[in-house]
Amino acid sequence: MNKLKFQRGNAKLGKNIYTFSLPSGHSCPFADECLSKSDKETGKLKDGPNTRFRCFSATAEAVYTNTRKARWHNFDLLRSLSKSDMTNLIDASLPDKAEIVRLHVAGDFFNQKYFDAWIEIAKKYPGKLFYAYTKSVKYWISRLDLVPGNLKLNASRGGKTDHLIDSNG
Repeated sequence: MNKLKFQRGNAKLGKNIYTFSLPSGHSCPFADECLSKSDKETGKLKDGPNTRFRCFSATAEAVYTNTRKARWHNFDLLRSLSKSDMTNLIDASLPDKAEIVRLHVAGDFFNQKYFDAWIEIAKKYPGKLFYAYTKSVKYWISRLDLVPGNLKLNASRGGKTDHLIDSNG
């Protein structure tokens, strides 16, 4: 089985922190003011029509080929799967030692099925902490009552649906 790629987190925060990323911009359906994309093959950067500040992760993907390849590897494996298959793949790939997982140092919840798969993973592992910054507020709002306490989400401004942040507290 081809597994997803998780990275070790910052050593200053603890040895059992892992990160999981997808390609910046390409997996960010609600990005607006920060929308930047690094070409999958060349790494060339392209900003969106309303970009006010370039996504730092897209810049990293442009500079670091292996970073770009790892993020595309994850996205290519996930994006055509059903929610159940995404959940199974994430579960099979999740490092055993992971106590804390930061989702999306780069990228975002790219569709509702993918968001729902992470809900299932968090429910399966109540002793692990999962957290993410997201502009995919629409997916979060549609599952407010289903998000377990160990999946910590932070709404990130600069997206196409910022109005949902204010109207939903």
